[in-house]
Amino acid sequence: MQLTGPNEPMKRVYLTALATIVVTLILITLGGYVRQSGAGLACPDWPLCHGQVGPPLDKEGTLIEFSHRVVGLIVSLLALAVGLLAIRYRQESSFILRAAIISGFLIVGQVLLGAAVVLIELQPFLIMGHLALALTFLAMIIVIGLAARSRIRSFAADPLAITAGEKRLLVATLASLGALLLVGAFAGGGGAAMGCSGWPLCNNQLIPTGDWKVWIIYAHRLLTISTATLALMLGWRWRHHEVPALRTNARLAAIWMILQIGLGALNPLFLIPPAVAVAHLGVATIIWAHVVVMAVIGLGVLPAAEAKAPTR
Repeated sequence: MQLTGPNEPMKRVYLTALATIVVTLILITLGGYVRQSGAGLACPDWPLCHGQVGPPLDKEGTLIEFSHRVVGLIVSLLALAVGLLAIRYRQESSFILRAAIISGFLIVGQVLLGAAVVLIELQPFLIMGHLALALTFLAMIIVIGLAARSRIRSFAADPLAITAGEKRLLVATLASLGALLLVGAFAGGGGAAMGCSGWPLCNNQLIPTGDWKVWIIYAHRLLTISTATLALMLGWRWRHHEVPALRTNARLAAIWMILQIGLGALNPLFLIPPAVAVAHLGVATIIWAHVVVMAVIGLGVLPAAEAKAPTR
């Protein structure tokens, strides 16, 4: 994609947003690796690590935790770049400017909450909130990227091409997936990941008994069933949709969801192997990105002025 011609400003915004999306996906997945490797408190202070600018390599886990902070810094710088471009090209799109301002507040909140997670020693609710902000930030950057992309080449859906039932299905998929991710983060942060041993039964029971750790994992499995059902329904219903972006993302979300179910089954069967657990979070985040793309296009999030490429 050459940055020439009348759409050069939006191409710059689009490519910067795309880079931010990719690095944010890496950041969220790396956060899962930090948690699974037990390195969450390897650097007990913030923003320094054991009082040093760089991590002391003689202490276990510091390099892992510090690498997460470095990637977080890269995401922050990319978000700043998106914001500066949005300000520079504000006459091209006031919508992108507003979205960039929101994403700026989100990244600041994410940094502060990340510091709190370390300083207050990995409380489950803080870990869940940290992921919630990360997913919201990712969604907002996707909105910016799609708004910029649609100014270059329109992919807007005809409102009549998406039924009210399909919109409800899309909203339900997004809500179920978001809840699934957050419950999973709470379970992992609270040490409840093995609350249910075995798969598909929970402790050899269809409806288990036990403490909150059992029930939080059981809730996670129920949300997995609902999310998978909704995502597969959406993938099947939109497999031949006239809007290519909806068709492609629906198919990919369904394919990733099938892989995600397999990864989820491997976790209790093999006692939460770190590589599988990290892949489980990474794939879930990719599915989130696909569903957000569908939601932005299918629900008409972009205003009419942004949904069509300029004719100048």
